[in-house]
Amino acid sequence: MTLVLLVQALLFSDGGLLSLGANILHMSVIGCWGGYAIYLLVQRSFGTGWKVNLSGAALAAWLTLIGAAGLFCLELYASLGPDEFSLKQFSIWMFSLHAVIGVGEAIITLLVLKAVAQQRPDLILKPVQPVSNFSVRRFALTASVSSLLVTFLLAPWASASPDGLEAAVEQAGLTERQSASLFGFLSDYEIPWVTEHTHALSVGLAGALGVISIIGLAYCLGA
Repeated sequence: MTLVLLVQALLFSDGGLLSLGANILHMSVIGCWGGYAIYLLVQRSFGTGWKVNLSGAALAAWLTLIGAAGLFCLELYASLGPDEFSLKQFSIWMFSLHAVIGVGEAIITLLVLKAVAQQRPDLILKPVQPVSNFSVRRFALTASVSSLLVTFLLAPWASASPDGLEAAVEQAGLTERQSASLFGFLSDYEIPWVTEHTHALSVGLAGALGVISIIGLAYCLGA
């Protein structure tokens, strides 16, 4: 997740270096570690049945989004102060919007779990057993090609509407502050010289380039 955020900041000017630490805290620490902690807590409280697994994953997806939104409200309040920022008004918008978005996150999580359960139920219901004919190279190649295809085909369909944070900023009457980036030559997830001809192809190629960058960084760190 940290690699994804790093590529977004450096390659696409999405987030920026000065907010990278906060983004990692919200999405990597709270989103990944926090989500897994909630999932384990549900399992230890109610058992490890299939319904419990689904409920724990859905609850973790929803709560981590709400938790990150709440932490962001406190951080923004500490940054701007009471004279420029109404914590109550902004929190209402943040929690309301992200509560709805969290339902979507939970549904997506359940759909992914369902797909995994149909192909490899042992990954969810039982301890993973070593696979005798498992090939790391074949797995890495399949995962990489699948990621590239999914990104290239689905990226052009991304919504241009404001996300939860942007919508809350607008509704609370705050001014969104823009800053110049030393990087981000593919801002807005587009390739400029391709956008002039085909927007969908530009966005798809930019998304694929992002995936390639993440795979390359992950390989270098692994090596």
